[in-house]
Amino acid sequence: GLQRALGVSSFTLQLKGSISDGTMVMTLEGNLQMNITNGTYDFRVMHVQDGQEIAYKGPYTLCCQFFDNSGCVWEGEYPNQTQVGGCPVPQGPWRATIERPLWI
Repeated sequence: GLQRALGVSSFTLQLKGSISDGTMVMTLEGNLQMNITNGTYDFRVMHVQDGQEIAYKGPYTLCCQFFDNSGCVWEGEYPNQTQVGGCPVPQGPWRATIERPLWI
């Protein structure tokens, strides 16, 4: 599936700020095995000990909201803006940084 196509080779998770008002920063790196032409993903985090889950409103676009340096731009007037561009993402090395608040 997509996980194999992404070829993830590195994953780090860091806390930025404090537990009460901080953010979680995930950094991933890999080597794409195939071109990514489009797609979406959902994002959620689960506390291992108590099973509590934080589900972030999605879906997010894979091309514009996952890969660093995607080349996406905002078009239109706020609040009706949309992100365009970023696809296709070519084969080869990639990096992604996802930052989300710990509490939503």
